[in-house]
This record gives sequence, C-alpha cells and structure tokens, in this order.
Amino acid sequence: MRNEAVIDLMATFVHAHPVESMRTLEHCTDDEIVQETQWLTTDLMYTVMDNLSPRRASQVFDLLDHDRKQQLVQRAPPWFILKLLNPLTPEEQQDLLGDLPSAARKDIEFLLDFPAESIARVIDNEVDTARIDMTVQEALQQLKTHSIHRNNTIFVVDEDGILRGQVYIGDLALSPDEDSVEKHLQPVPDVMNLASSQTTLLEQLEDTEEVIIPVTDERGKLVGAIHHRALRDVVEADATADLQTMVGVGSTERVHSKISESIKFRLPWLVVNLLTTFVAAAIIALFENLIATFTVLAVLLPVVAGQSGNTGAQSMAIAIRALALKEIGFREWWFLTRREFIVGGMLGTVVAIICGFAVFLWSQSIGLMLIIVLSMLAAMSVSCVVGALVPLGLTRLGFDPATASSIILTTFTDVAGFLLFLGIALLLASM
Repeated sequence: MRNEAVIDLMATFVHAHPVESMRTLEHCTDDEIVQETQWLTTDLMYTVMDNLSPRRASQVFDLLDHDRKQQLVQRAPPWFILKLLNPLTPEEQQDLLGDLPSAARKDIEFLLDFPAESIARVIDNEVDTARIDMTVQEALQQLKTHSIHRNNTIFVVDEDGILRGQVYIGDLALSPDEDSVEKHLQPVPDVMNLASSQTTLLEQLEDTEEVIIPVTDERGKLVGAIHHRALRDVVEADATADLQTMVGVGSTERVHSKISESIKFRLPWLVVNLLTTFVAAAIIALFENLIATFTVLAVLLPVVAGQSGNTGAQSMAIAIRALALKEIGFREWWFLTRREFIVGGMLGTVVAIICGFAVFLWSQSIGLMLIIVLSMLAAMSVSCVVGALVPLGLTRLGFDPATASSIILTTFTDVAGFLLFLGIALLLASM
C-alpha cells in the first residue's frame, strides 16, 4: 500500500497537470491505470477519465470496482454519464444503478432512456484517435496496440481532447516516422454534437457521404462516432412527432388518417385550451373597472401577451431539445431556469426600451410608457422561466415534454402577461 506522501503527490500532480498525467497514463495498460489511480478521490478520477480517449475511458471504467463506478456516475455531468454507461447492456446498467439513491437513479435512468435508434444509442465510442502532438511513429504504434481496425480514418484531438481534424492511416503508413501527425491533418467534413438540433442533424446526414461521423460534447471533446444511415429514420420520425404533439396533435396522425381519428386526437386538447382561455379571461375581468377607465390599456394588452408568449416559446424549444438530446437532466433544473431568467431579463430590457419609446411617441404619456416598460420586462423574464419549466414538469410527471406544451405555455404566459401588465397599470394609475 502506498504511503500518504506518495498519494498526496500523485493527487497534486493530477490536479495541477491533468494533461501531463493523461500522457503518462496512456502508455499504461488498462489494468495499470486502475492500479495507479485507485488512491485518487472521485473528482480526480473523473479528471483522469475525462482526459482519456472515449474507448480507453470505457475500458478502464469496466475494470473499476462497483463502488468506484457508482461514485463516478453520481458525480459526473450528463454527457459523461452517457459516455460511460451507453456501452453497457441494460442489465449491467441496472446492476450499477440499483444501489444509488432514488433521485439520482431516476435522473440517470432518464438520461439513458433514449429511443432505440436515437443518437446516443448508435454512438460508438470505440473510435481510433491520436493526439495532434504525436509523431507518425507514435500514432502508428498506438494503432498497433489499441486499434479496433474498423476504419481507415483516425480522428485527431488536442491535449484537451478537443477534436481538431482527421488523418488517413494510408498517409501515415507512407510517411517518415519523425513526421508530426499535425502535418497530415485533414479537416473533418461533418461533426455531430450531442446538443445539435434534430433539423440540423437531418440536413447533415442527408448531405454527407462520410462513412463515419465524429460526435463531440458541448465542449468540443470527442465522445465517439456514429454511422449516419442508422439515424435518418428515427430523426425524421422524432421531428414530425414533436412538431405535432407540441400543438396537441397525435404523433401518429397523418394527412391520410381517418377523419374520426383526427378528431379523436385533436378534440381533447382543444377543450383543454378552451378551458384555459377562460382563466386568462378571468384575469382581465378582475381589472374590468381599470380598463373601462383607461381604455388605452386594452390596446396594449395583446402586445404584452404576444411578446411574452413568443419569448416563452423560444425558451421552451431550447428546453425540449435539451431534454430530447439528454443534454440536461432533472438535476439541472435550477441551472436552466436561472439561465432563462437572465436571458429573458436581458431580452426584456431591450424590447421594453424599444416598445416604451414607441408608446411614448404614440401616447405622449410617461405613465403609459413606464407601465409598458415594466410589464414587458417582467413578463418576458417570467415567460422564459415558464418556457423552461413546462417541459421539465411534463417530463417529471412521466409525459413526453413536447406533449401539448405550447397549449400549456400559452395559458401561463397569457395569465402572467395580463396580470403583470394590469397589476402594474393599477399601481401607476395616478400617472
């Protein structure tokens, strides 16, 4: 057993020089990496795993003991959890997650709950890589030791694991040993990101002729590669299904569906929408006397409601995409809502200034200008938060986050917009 001084020295080195640590460890076998890092804290072990190539990280993870795996999974961000757990069978995943706290297990199971042919399901993290600072001899030697011999392309990463390009094995084989890999670097025609929109993904797959396409995380780190043909059908199906369910149309409804089926799919959500509009109408009724006194307020009501609705829809689209692509989990709800509140506040400030200036030119009323500025700023900030929370809430309740989310969002944004606008107008009525 190592003494504490050596362990502290190793931990300090890994913490201060993670890239140099990785370079030292990559020459070790997988068993040696496990042996040399068993004394590290979970955070430092995550640093080591994060700097290994996707394939080596998966292999080393397989060799860790059960408790160590659980510690890593609980501390890791969503994209890293996918990197480690996707290669495992469902039985292996359940065995690993079985002893975790209920909240953590549910969050991770959500991240792993991809459709059968989604992006995460077809990611292959057994992809050949080389560092950009390697020589040709070092890269070829690494291929001889670790290559899976599946493609004629090697993806090249920098010291931080960021994808920089690709090289062809044939070019390396015919080059002098002392040449640098960077000398033979070629651009990667197509790169997929775990957070890419499905529309962008589909267009990319249709236009490319590449056999293998690298996948990067939100930092640009290489996490694996996929074969694009396997994704085309599932992307098209998911895109059309989400488009329909967002507005309360059945995901299976088509233009040639029976009329009775279309009515069955659509009518329930239209009834729900009708009921929710009465809620918004009730808010307006509360301020009936105020509107009767200042009829100009009725003219500006749709402006606030429309702008807050559009802002909320933008936020909701970001949240639904992030949930669909597993970019976020339940644990990130506070980060998402805080981010959207800031975005909504900044957008609201700009729009409120423009709108306030226009209202002043039209009405010559400072009081009316203040009402529209304050209500627009507040309504857009709240709408961004609501737009993020609606799909998160639906997901938490076990529903598809895209299911009629626009109907629910419209209700919240209308109510919030009317209440804020008329409430502020009531407070500033004397102006």
